[in-house]
Amino acid sequence: MAELARDEERDLGTERLVTASADDVERAAEAALRPRRLDEFVGQHVVREQLSLVLEAATSRGAPPTTSSCRGRPGSARRRSP
Repeated sequence: MAELARDEERDLGTERLVTASADDVERAAEAALRPRRLDEFVGQHVVREQLSLVLEAATSRGAPPTTSSCRGRPGSARRRSP
């Protein structure tokens, strides 16, 4: 369906430069920029240390971490996942 819409846009000369989905090149570039290990994160030493402890405990139990809570000032991008 999305492919049909793109073909129609090309026919009208209105090919979209921005789409809601990423192509393979964008996915590869994004994956190359993301840290793979905790020691690759810049700054946040205390947070990295605490998260490392949580992950080590979960690994030793053979289970995923149950919760994680990030602290920060109001308005910062904090998340809490079950």
